[in-house]
Amino acid sequence: DISPENATAMTNLFNNLLAQEDFRYAERLVETAKKYNTDLCEGNYYKAKIAYAKKDFQAAIELINSCLETRPIFSEAYLLRSQCNTGLEKEADAIADAKKAYELNPYDTFIPRNLAFVLYNRNLKLGNSATIDQINETRNALETAIRANPRDVDLQNFYAKYISNTEPERAIAVSQQIQKMQPTIENSLWLASVAMDVAGKSSAKQKDAYYAIAEDAYKDAYASGPNDLRVLNSYAEYYRTVGQVENGQKLLAGNDDLLWRFLARIGKIEDAHKILSKLYNANPADANNIKGMLFIARSRNDQANILKYSSELLKVDKSLENQIVQIESTLEIGLSDEAKIKLDSLSEQYPDDPRLAFLKAWLAAKQGKLEESLTLANRNLELDSGNARVWRLRGQIYTALNNFNSAITDFQKSKSLADNAEVRIDLARAYARTNAIEQAISELKIAADEQGSSIARNMLEELFFMTGNTERISKFYSETITKFPDNVYWYNHAGNFALNTKDYATASKLFDAAFQNSLKADTQQPDAEAFDGKMRTLLLTKKFEELQAEATKYLDGPLAPIAYERMAEAKAETGDKEAAIEYFKRSLEKAGTNETYIIGILGLMNNVVGYDETIKWCNERIQTQPDSLAVNLALYNLHFIKEQYNKSLEYIDKCIKFSVGDEEKNVSCIMSKTKLLLKMFEKMSDKQYLKMAIEETESLLKKQPNNIEVMNNLAYLLADYDMDLTKALDYGKKAYQGAPNNASILDTYAYVLFKNNKVQEADELINRSIQQYEQNKMNAPIEVYEHLAMIKEKLGQTNKALETYKRALEFAGNNASPETKTRITTAIERLNSK
Repeated sequence: DISPENATAMTNLFNNLLAQEDFRYAERLVETAKKYNTDLCEGNYYKAKIAYAKKDFQAAIELINSCLETRPIFSEAYLLRSQCNTGLEKEADAIADAKKAYELNPYDTFIPRNLAFVLYNRNLKLGNSATIDQINETRNALETAIRANPRDVDLQNFYAKYISNTEPERAIAVSQQIQKMQPTIENSLWLASVAMDVAGKSSAKQKDAYYAIAEDAYKDAYASGPNDLRVLNSYAEYYRTVGQVENGQKLLAGNDDLLWRFLARIGKIEDAHKILSKLYNANPADANNIKGMLFIARSRNDQANILKYSSELLKVDKSLENQIVQIESTLEIGLSDEAKIKLDSLSEQYPDDPRLAFLKAWLAAKQGKLEESLTLANRNLELDSGNARVWRLRGQIYTALNNFNSAITDFQKSKSLADNAEVRIDLARAYARTNAIEQAISELKIAADEQGSSIARNMLEELFFMTGNTERISKFYSETITKFPDNVYWYNHAGNFALNTKDYATASKLFDAAFQNSLKADTQQPDAEAFDGKMRTLLLTKKFEELQAEATKYLDGPLAPIAYERMAEAKAETGDKEAAIEYFKRSLEKAGTNETYIIGILGLMNNVVGYDETIKWCNERIQTQPDSLAVNLALYNLHFIKEQYNKSLEYIDKCIKFSVGDEEKNVSCIMSKTKLLLKMFEKMSDKQYLKMAIEETESLLKKQPNNIEVMNNLAYLLADYDMDLTKALDYGKKAYQGAPNNASILDTYAYVLFKNNKVQEADELINRSIQQYEQNKMNAPIEVYEHLAMIKEKLGQTNKALETYKRALEFAGNNASPETKTRITTAIERLNSK
């Protein structure tokens, strides 16, 4: 027989070998255990522990069962079987064994700890469904485990976190006591994290006190480890949360890898990109740098770079995780066909990977197969009810199905499991669809201000304008500019809003700041919108001399057309018509062949000094420059504005002739002629003009057979007027194959399929189009919802069609023509009468 002392020594050696995964020598000891029956189970308990260490949980359980037949009172065997059942995700069995082990040996150190662990996991999965009794049971188990392991700091920290919801003061006190006894970096960071967690759930009054505790803890951690990446990252995150982003940036100065991530979190994507680009250029083969560039591309919805960097990532490391990242990236930008090929290939290699099951559900949703996707999402949730991404996906499916109440429930569940900007944006959209505008605004504010989402900020602007509350819009712009003091885009938006609400003093300051910031930027190019905003403000406030002085500085260069046309307006306002005409002429000269400028200047000139003077200038110039593309374009546009379509047609034909040597301008002129011919058809109902418009568009395809935009336009034109639906289908399919993730092309192809009675395919495509449109906005264009409603009506889904028509009308705002609104209103009345 082996002595008790030697048996204990052998057990300790055996456990050490398992910890080091030295299974060969551990298996030798099994023979000794069997020979001397040191485990009183003929070595089977040792074998079970080896099987558990190798993660062969079922084999371990079978061995433990044989041990329990021999030794029914064996607490360690129940403990090990509980751990095996946890590994097999058999939660109820794991809890039952943990309780049995504790019943047999409540004074052990590991057994109470395991019981607390399995009960906590149960509650975590139950979430808000956990009962008071279950919550108290878990808490009592934790307290018992702490008494059994008084020196286990991790366990005490875990307990503090657990009670932080119900007893925040005690949670912090426990963490403070631990940090006081052992002032390590880890304990300081833990105290800070508990304080931050509690602050996030507290009232405004209490927040500051908890933030102060967190700040002191972070200071202690920083003093102990000023170069510790964990300290720097979490301390900077504290600064972000409390609105001291400048301090966060200062803290991370010199650590570019952390700094770009911090800047991205606070919504400064461009600044983050500049820093990350330097890291990437210095080491383009570093997987972390590539992942960073991919993250930036995904934040910008930059499709080309999403594809580029996801491919680069696989060249560096073709792990399963990175292949999944690539599929996710392609799904995000709507390349569902490409994603399907990659996913099918990966599924053959890893048929049982649960992450691929989620991707299949996501793929079905992106393909517009909503019912199939819903079934797959439900199956995912049956297997893993704690998966935040699946809850979010199901919420997105319900949103697409117009089941907004179910969508809200699922988004809230997803948010409770993993709070991020993306799910808050989805939740906000669902709230908006149920007219819960305040709840939508609340979600977007957190996503924008606290989670750094630029998409959420843009959507928040859109939503504020929908409310029509000017005071809130003004406050939104003020807060945004405070947060992004160098951002020209937001200064211009705020300036235009101030101008529209006649707050001229504010508008002047905002446009001036935008202009000055544009000169400080890397490009150092003056911003045309900001400059024009300054000019318009001076005009509206009748500061004509100041306008003249400011505009005179820019009579050469890219701003000259704007400077001259605003000087012309100022002269007209003071009654000096001759000077106004002269300045308009100079503005047109400076515009050169820029059609956008020419149209705008001619329209303004026509309004300010009259048609006669405008046409006079054009006729004078055509006499001296009959072959000038710019002058002929001017005459085309002027006659178009006056609805003198025959004269307009004469000049656009000349433009086409004179632009033959410049393919880009020639294509633009032909497209302008097509637009004109359609206007003539609408006005005179003569199908000859429609046929000519189609012929002109087809002539473009002969010049540029792979021009996707032209194919798309032609497909829609043919379908909309029921001219040649087979040809429309061919063009629509080719355009789709060239740009399968373009929202507008998806809409056109769906519409063409609908017109060809391929209604089920049309339904899938139109859902994909809406997903793409709504990726960065609150709503898709009204016409896309109209197409969806038409498809639903054709499928016999009258209620869904009616809901979609109403949704289109409700969210159209001022972004739809009166004709479109009338058409949809008529459809609603027709369906209501059925």
